[in-house]
Amino acid sequence: MLMTTNWSESRTSRIVLQDTESAEYHDVVQGSFIDSYRNLTYKDMLVFKWVIYNCPRVRYVLKIDDDVFVNVARFSEFLTDALSPYGTRHLLMCYVWRHIAVDRSNNMSKFYVSVEEYPYEEYPPYCSGPTVLYSPDVLFKLYQSLQQDGNYFWIEDVFVTGIMVSKLNLKHAEFNWWKGNDLLKAERYEDLLYYDPRTNLFVVIGEANYKHNRKKIGEYFPYLTKRDTLAR
Repeated sequence: MLMTTNWSESRTSRIVLQDTESAEYHDVVQGSFIDSYRNLTYKDMLVFKWVIYNCPRVRYVLKIDDDVFVNVARFSEFLTDALSPYGTRHLLMCYVWRHIAVDRSNNMSKFYVSVEEYPYEEYPPYCSGPTVLYSPDVLFKLYQSLQQDGNYFWIEDVFVTGIMVSKLNLKHAEFNWWKGNDLLKAERYEDLLYYDPRTNLFVVIGEANYKHNRKKIGEYFPYLTKRDTLAR
């Protein structure tokens, strides 16, 4: 499912791309709110609602950012071998941030949070935003709780996978317990050379990297997939 994204193209180009995507793949879902960083929690609500009402038999739900490459073959193996091909319950799996201090140092910072917005000095454990794997029952519990709460905190990953998870007494599981899996962050094109199909389920492409190397990155991913197939 493709959500609206903050592409760098002009508004007209974005509309054309979205119309083309929708006509060909029928995978664009639109919500009635402004697409901004402070409204990401509403995006999560929209995704949860769409999955609950349209995918009642789904076994897992993987939420990823639009700049994440998924090693599909390896991830399928992970679901089958490490988890279960038949699905599971009580699962919230991600790369977990722990003991993260609230940013109060600079009120011009993108992540600055006032005491009025959040009174504590440290966030509860929460998921790193790019990749989160849910079992459907956890998704439903979060959706119900989000509907009832209504008082949304604007840092979406902290609120949904930290504050709300804590309120519901849910537990995080970590991707990296399986075969030492780690998340590769490719801030530069050259960082992709460190990709290891045996340990990297996901690759996060930095915004600047994608902006300056879009064509090369597009050509490199088929190579990554082929290399992974040969390495197995």
